Amino acid sequence: MTPDSTNNTFSVPINNKKIENVPSTIIEFIESNRSLFDSFQFPVMITDADRRILYINPIFKEVTGYSDTDLLNNFWNDLAPPESLGKLLKYHHIRKKFPDKAPSSYETSFSLKNGQEKEFLLTVTPLFNNYLFFLTFTDVTSKKLAKIELSRSYEQYYTLVNTSPDGILQLDKDLNIIMANNVAKCFIRLFYEEAEIIGKSVFCLIPEDQHAIIDNAVKHAIKEGYYRNLEISLPNKKTGTTSYFEINTSVVYDHEEPLFFIAIVRNISDRKQMEKQLHGYTTKLEHLVKEKANKLMEQERVAMLGRLASSISHNINNPLQYVIGNAELILKLLNEPDLERSLLQNLAQTLISGCYRIVEVSDKLRRASRKSDVSIFDIAIPIEVAISVTKGKWMKKCSQIKVRYLTDKAIKIKGVESDIAHVFMNLIINAVQAIKEKGEIEIRISKLSSRKVFIEVQDNGSGIPPDIADKIGKETVTTKSPEVGTGLGLLWVYDTIHQHYGTIDFETKLEKGTTFRIALPIAN
Repeated sequence: MTPDSTNNTFSVPINNKKIENVPSTIIEFIESNRSLFDSFQFPVMITDADRRILYINPIFKEVTGYSDTDLLNNFWNDLAPPESLGKLLKYHHIRKKFPDKAPSSYETSFSLKNGQEKEFLLTVTPLFNNYLFFLTFTDVTSKKLAKIELSRSYEQYYTLVNTSPDGILQLDKDLNIIMANNVAKCFIRLFYEEAEIIGKSVFCLIPEDQHAIIDNAVKHAIKEGYYRNLEISLPNKKTGTTSYFEINTSVVYDHEEPLFFIAIVRNISDRKQMEKQLHGYTTKLEHLVKEKANKLMEQERVAMLGRLASSISHNINNPLQYVIGNAELILKLLNEPDLERSLLQNLAQTLISGCYRIVEVSDKLRRASRKSDVSIFDIAIPIEVAISVTKGKWMKKCSQIKVRYLTDKAIKIKGVESDIAHVFMNLIINAVQAIKEKGEIEIRISKLSSRKVFIEVQDNGSGIPPDIADKIGKETVTTKSPEVGTGLGLLWVYDTIHQHYGTIDFETKLEKGTTFRIALPIAN
């Protein structure tokens, strides 16, 4: 449709504003569609090829503040600020000559009547073979401000990311690198020679033997939203050493689907080296502590034998007195002319019995004092040794130590016999010291199962105070003077039982007594 520019040109009022030389077809087009244009809920302007404004709709007036009188028959470029005018005129001239080459939409600013400027997305539609132009305006001020704010936020984000002491990587859902901060790039250059890393898969950077670790971490992160403290090791091509990294990953979702990953990467090589050194120091210290503890325990073992010296002396002196007395009597009787042979035989037999008793005590003392090797032995043997060696102690307060076998007597265990003897010596002495005057000590032996033997050492002494009971087996505890005990005894007992793969606990009541319970594995 082309307006007739020869015979149908008028000077007509449009919206009561006289506009010169407007073709009748244009007038008819505007007037016939005025109701439609007026109903549009966005600003509309119609201009001719000479940039004259022929129509503005009510929304345009509302948004800009202009009236028909202000704009009709004036040039639309008068509304353009200086910084936008050049672009507008350029596109207008291109549109007149080459309609297909001019952009149909572009953002620009226009001056409002109040002097302010507003950003619009201007859409231009040519009509009547470029004689008429239909312009629509979309307010993009808020969008422009949002874009500026977004740009500012991105700059702040980028600054923050690049000043972080940790490496930061953004990965797409296929684990390709989208973004890497400067620290991350420095890390990657240690073991990856290619200059460009954006778009590369993280699997290109990590040795194949660690791919499964990454896969498992990603699955966990997708399920939980994060993965913490993933450690990987990478060969440092510059130094020929291994670098260690700790990675913490978070997942960003879009409608419950993973959109991308944020990975915080920290070089922990120095920390690993320190941990290695610390482990070495700790191992060395543990060895020294164990060595010192063994020495202390051995000293306690020897000291206990020393404290038992009077008891041992008593066990030997009694039969020795028989031997000496009977030997002296035999010497006297040998001078008697009427010596009866039967009397001499009885004295000799008593002499021999006393010697055997001394040998027995000596043997049990040897068993208790000698550090024996690991062997399989009857649990009754170290118990009998302990009872015999400590007899001089317990017989002052107990007429006897009752030993009750609640199962077969021959129950064998594997371990160090002398150490087990010392365990029961310690427990017996502690029981004796807990008894004030006259009391009872009982040892019970039973089977917990086919695999364990159960030994109880019970006394009816004063019991263990709660503040002391809480420390037993954990630290040195004693209520005695240094001459009587060092406090290492029960600690040594607990340690020895644990070394024999056993367990030990106790039950105590003040003024009622204490029962220690030991469980040891039966030898196959």
